[in-house]
Amino acid sequence: MHYKKRREKVEERRTKKKITLHSSLVSHHSSSGFTLLEIMISIAIIATVLITIIQTVNYHAGIAHEHTLTTRMLLMAKEKIAELEIEPKNDKGLFTGTDFSYETTVRYIEDGQQTEDSRIVEIKAIVRGGDKEIELS
Repeated sequence: MHYKKRREKVEERRTKKKITLHSSLVSHHSSSGFTLLEIMISIAIIATVLITIIQTVNYHAGIAHEHTLTTRMLLMAKEKIAELEIEPKNDKGLFTGTDFSYETTVRYIEDGQQTEDSRIVEIKAIVRGGDKEIELS
């Protein structure tokens, strides 16, 4: 009988150890914190959002650059038109300090004859640069 009681005690201890071991594993999983999978998913979501924001900002910066370039070219063409009103002449050249080129054209009523009595029909300034062309008449 003594042997039987001892065996029951050993079995009881083993069961307690299993329960303790099992409860410690369960409590370990339910502790506060994030799993590796949750962290990886959150990093993927953050990366997707950041890539979208960066592409949007880059796109709008490109548009702003194009508008700035167009505005500069338009102002240069207006400057050339103002010069043509003072002194009408056909001309080509580069704007100093820029990569922009210009071409001015003056067209008269009489077939190409430029006299003081000739009346100007059209003055035109074309500014080229940055794969763009602005034409003012």
